[in-house]
Amino acid sequence: MKVRARPKIGDNTWVSNTGRAGKGRPKGAKNKRTREILELVDNLLDEDYFAALKVRLREGEAQAVEKYLFEMGWGKPKARVEMSGGLDLTQARATLSEKLAQMAARLKAQREGEK
Repeated sequence: MKVRARPKIGDNTWVSNTGRAGKGRPKGAKNKRTREILELVDNLLDEDYFAALKVRLREGEAQAVEKYLFEMGWGKPKARVEMSGGLDLTQARATLSEKLAQMAARLKAQREGEK
């Protein structure tokens, strides 16, 4: 029986599926379904429909399938999250230190009770 040498880091010759190399979709290639959906969206959404859809989207009246088609054709809008106020860790640190001291005291008492 032939024993293979241990592979070096970064050496990808130690792959068990070497007979299947080259199969599948190349990196960066879009899925066929995605292309078909984008073509469908382009054909369905003319300028008048798109203008009316934008109004319905703003008013929250668009159907779920319309939202999906819009997102497929033009991309999902980024979610914006606004935060106000600051984060004061002084109180959190004090509370944590107090709780740790209580736990340490309980543990010390338990150990002394076991002796």
